[in-house]
Amino acid sequence: MKIYYQQTAITFMKQTTKMRLSNNILRGGVFLFVLALTVSSCNLFKKAETNVPKKDKKDQIPSRPEPGKVVLVDTVRWKVDPRAKPPITSSGQMPPSPVIIADGTVVNQPTTPGGISTKESYSLAMLLPFNSDKYTEGVNPQSAQFALDFYAGAKLALDTLSTLPLKMTVNVLDSRNDFNSVSTRYEVNKADVIIGPVDKQGVVSAIAFSSRNDVTVVSPYFPTGDIDGTNPNFVQVKPSLKMHCNNIVRHIQSHYGNAQVVLAARTRENETARFAYFEEANKMYSTGKYEEWNINDDINFNVEPYIENSGITIFVVPSWNEAFVTAFLKKLNASPRRNQVVVYGMPQWMDFDKSLNGLYETLKVRVSSSTYIDGNNPDVRYFRNKFLSKYGKLPNSDAYLGYDCMLFVGKMVMQYGSKFPNFLEREQQSVLHTRFYFNPVFRPVSAAADATSNISKYENNYVNILRMQGGSFRLDE
Repeated sequence: MKIYYQQTAITFMKQTTKMRLSNNILRGGVFLFVLALTVSSCNLFKKAETNVPKKDKKDQIPSRPEPGKVVLVDTVRWKVDPRAKPPITSSGQMPPSPVIIADGTVVNQPTTPGGISTKESYSLAMLLPFNSDKYTEGVNPQSAQFALDFYAGAKLALDTLSTLPLKMTVNVLDSRNDFNSVSTRYEVNKADVIIGPVDKQGVVSAIAFSSRNDVTVVSPYFPTGDIDGTNPNFVQVKPSLKMHCNNIVRHIQSHYGNAQVVLAARTRENETARFAYFEEANKMYSTGKYEEWNINDDINFNVEPYIENSGITIFVVPSWNEAFVTAFLKKLNASPRRNQVVVYGMPQWMDFDKSLNGLYETLKVRVSSSTYIDGNNPDVRYFRNKFLSKYGKLPNSDAYLGYDCMLFVGKMVMQYGSKFPNFLEREQQSVLHTRFYFNPVFRPVSAAADATSNISKYENNYVNILRMQGGSFRLDE
């Protein structure tokens, strides 16, 4: 299969130390760039080299790299698709649209067993904030780094999908965190599935767009809370805060039964309001309520009255204020009864100062997380080596997320068609960075109403509970 180049295209340069967007997107004044890929049974992208370096000493994901220090994909060559719609430019002119066309035919016959409806080919739009308007010579905008890593992982998933009987055109657009500016584009309006956007307002707008146009939207990042109305076409990959709280309560119940639980947070509306999520989840296991501790002074408070004289006391602290959490843990650590204490915290705690790691281990701290990458998993090792061989850097969590989302969506489309959310409950599975346990979230309905018509979204219900062990967080099942 051959891929050709055309002017005004975006080019990703394969280098050893940096990733750059072609100057064409700047000199041409392009407001948006589009990368269209056709996935077919032949290899769209060349396979990664097999002569990978020796195993790394540490099986951990590095932090997001500095701007301009990332390698993405091979240089691609383009040619014009005469049927493609032109992109919009800042000057209002309509230059030719850069599109990749891949030769070859694919057999993907429509089937309808069990209500499944498929078709010969599909169109997918991926909306990510590459922020190409902020690109300077040789350096990518820092705000776009996670999008570039996500796309790098997604491209490796397309390598895998290219070996399957699936015909799908993938249009990658620079959303610049403005969904409304791209929602009128032909590539978005014709899409069977949309992956993105990633910002809060963009997701809200995309949900409304999905309802109007009956198109499936997969949100890979922003975890929405309550959604007005119903939208069975909306898929939320990141579990919501409520789902984190539900899983923490489930973990407490399975490991500690009816031990004393204290919900502790600063007297701030946004923190104490989170108590309600834990209390609601606890109703599944008990008719009683947890003890709630509203802390008025962030520094001067006493933990001793809340620690049981015998047995285990579990503190659940739904705060991600680092100064407060640090003070709280230090006070617990100074208690003569610290060995009777267990603490549950939030995902943000993993990004706090590493000097807290000792306290995390001593106090048996658990945190909830939407991501856990097991370096001992052979599939993770394979992906890491393939990513390193192709791009010259180790994958971070965004790259794993991009790979898992693209591969999962592609396989779901191939098996169930673009209305695959109806079948998500059948496909609960482990992926590289977590597990996908999608279930519908229902709006309240009357007894006579059909509950299936009141699905507000499909949400991933799985949350990893991690515990500090040996200096790093590990899965605590």
